[in-house]
Amino acid sequence: MAVVCPACQHEMSGNPKVCAKCGEIMPGLSGETIILQGGIETAPIKKKIWSSAQVGESRTIRAFVNKTVHTIRLPSDEEIVLGRSDEDVDVDPDVDLAAYKAVANGVSRRHAALRLNEDMVQLKDLDSTNGTFLNGHQLGANEWRIVRDGDKLELGNLMLTLYFDTD
Repeated sequence: MAVVCPACQHEMSGNPKVCAKCGEIMPGLSGETIILQGGIETAPIKKKIWSSAQVGESRTIRAFVNKTVHTIRLPSDEEIVLGRSDEDVDVDPDVDLAAYKAVANGVSRRHAALRLNEDMVQLKDLDSTNGTFLNGHQLGANEWRIVRDGDKLELGNLMLTLYFDTD
């Protein structure tokens, strides 16, 4: 039996707790206690009002790094690589963070990627040496995760805050 997310109408199988597409908490969970893998119980869940995972028609993200703003325009059909350039190796990421002490902060040359998937922003770690963290949670290598307006992204020890233009 398929379960349909009330927020984005995405169909899923089984009994999901959260929509795999938009991150919406599925109905009926508010105030319940659920059992996670490993038998660990959670406290009662209160429905969180999520920020938008969708970017406006301009497909523009503003990344704040050390009080400086980088404007990133996402193409509709390809990934954008975040990382650092290296003069000794012919590597030029789409978003070069070398100016922010990227080497000292543990940013890989090809650290992470952003893409649009049905107008939603997604992020994946490109098997980086020091990891990619989204709001404090480490991403597995090559696993896409939904990014929302205002999310904190850590590439190694370099912190970025992402804001979406919602035009």
